[in-house]
Amino acid sequence: MEKHDRQTELQRKQKEAEFFTEDSSLLAPFLKKLITQHVFNILPASYSANQLTLSGGACALLVPLSIWFASIEIEQQSITGRLILVVSAFLLIAYAVFDQLDGMQARKLGTSNSFGDFIDHWVDTTIANLATVPIMLMVGLDDRLILAMVLVVLLAFWASNWEIKQDNKRLLPQVGGLESIVVGMSILIATAIFGVGLWQVKIGGVEITWIIYAITFPWLIVVIAQVALRSRKAAWHLFADMALLLLTLGPTLVWLISFAPRSGESLIFNYGYISLGILSTLMTGSLIRHHWLGSKYLAFNPVYFTIGLVILVLEYLPISATSHTLAFGVLVLGLIVLLIHQGLDTYNKTNGT
Repeated sequence: MEKHDRQTELQRKQKEAEFFTEDSSLLAPFLKKLITQHVFNILPASYSANQLTLSGGACALLVPLSIWFASIEIEQQSITGRLILVVSAFLLIAYAVFDQLDGMQARKLGTSNSFGDFIDHWVDTTIANLATVPIMLMVGLDDRLILAMVLVVLLAFWASNWEIKQDNKRLLPQVGGLESIVVGMSILIATAIFGVGLWQVKIGGVEITWIIYAITFPWLIVVIAQVALRSRKAAWHLFADMALLLLTLGPTLVWLISFAPRSGESLIFNYGYISLGILSTLMTGSLIRHHWLGSKYLAFNPVYFTIGLVILVLEYLPISATSHTLAFGVLVLGLIVLLIHQGLDTYNKTNGT
């Protein structure tokens, strides 16, 4: 009886937490018409929406991992390197298709629920925080510019989820996630054909990489500004929470700024960005959990701050480079365990178990 009462109360809270979503993406209707709808028509009912979400996430996660750890082959323009780039481009479009399919399948099977919503945005957050870094490294953006871009991507994506918590709505821009995926695909295909040297070509005396940066950075700022304007009564809360979010990530950011030169420390550099990406996903996951479960949301999370502090302290310990790398690797594995725990815990709580 007590378990039934808990489930009834949870269902009531989750019903109250349902929100309105409007996707104004310019490319989404074309993708759905050209590919997604055809796949959906032959998709067996045995595939659940959550399986589709995780399958898409797995496809997209292979992209940063492949580019990170095959960077030498890509730089040397070997057959293997070119093949990895082409396959990565197809994996990105597969992710975009899966991202449309999961919602369609959930509605078809009548299985839409709060955990499905959580895992959908949670996987999207993970990909947004991890996939952009190796692509920017590949085209040769300056380290500081990469970090600035990562922070703006992080904040833009986090802000769109913050809007759900504040206003029970989620308005996606005309140029958003899918359009970013298409840009990423184009960069991968162009690099496979012309090599990484393409991105140092100058147009009117300006490198192509800087042109891309000059276009995308202001656009991401606009996304954040739009959320603030739509929630202007609570806009100061948005920016206050952002400041606390950045404070939580502060030690990791300090490490990346101060101790992560790309040359000679590529593995450690990757670990640093992977740590930042996972920490950002955990923070966004807490934000979504707060919305669905009424859990306590900490804009400043001392646990994640401490994890970053450990990263920073590692730099000052009198240990060998190998030990440093191993310690960082163990830390990243620990963060992955935390990420898995957050997902499993959310599943249990959204299902009343």
